[in-house]
Amino acid sequence: MTTSLSADGVPRLASVDRIGRGLDALSLTQTRAILALLALCLLLFLPGQISLQPMDRDEPRFAQASKQMLESGDLVDIRFQGEARHKKPVGIYWAQAAIVGAAEALGVPPSRVLKTLMASVDGRTVCLLVASDREAAMKRVAAAFGGKSAAMMKPADAERLTGYHVGGISPLGQKRPVPTAIDAHALTDPDAEIHINGGGRGLQIRLREGDLVAALQPTVVPLTEPC
Repeated sequence: MTTSLSADGVPRLASVDRIGRGLDALSLTQTRAILALLALCLLLFLPGQISLQPMDRDEPRFAQASKQMLESGDLVDIRFQGEARHKKPVGIYWAQAAIVGAAEALGVPPSRVLKTLMASVDGRTVCLLVASDREAAMKRVAAAFGGKSAAMMKPADAERLTGYHVGGISPLGQKRPVPTAIDAHALTDPDAEIHINGGGRGLQIRLREGDLVAALQPTVVPLTEPC
């Protein structure tokens, strides 16, 4: 057994040096393995999640499934009339339920709280406002903007273009103005009060319908199917 001097001149055993180097190598190997595993998981998981649209094509069932989730208390196994509904990340159902919950917290009907949706019509970005308990019909959205097809925007794109986080997107103060439409079913009286998102999750702005229309200068047309 041999000895060597450490940096501060203290003798140390060579075998201890070898053990220390071995432990360092093992720790580094484990760290690399964990990082590689995490990277693999991200590569397998993210593409599928990013490709999912934030809204179902069958929007009425999406809204009803979110409602049933709240009623059942099961926030993971999403179902519609007993049938499993896993077409989108569960967080999207939570976001829909949160909007309805905000209306309940404010003590107003869900029809008096408008949610902001970002969509694309023939490649053009548009902004939609519909009541929190209703869902936009893509055919009506396309027709509202004189287009042929419409689709909901991916959450990452909506955040990048508006400057807000999904769940807190406001129709006011976005990075740049975009064509906006309000569902005609959501408006009842210019003097009636309505709530819109204020730019942060859980932040609501209360104002008159007439003031909202004056501020946004939107197209007011049916964007949802009649109840």
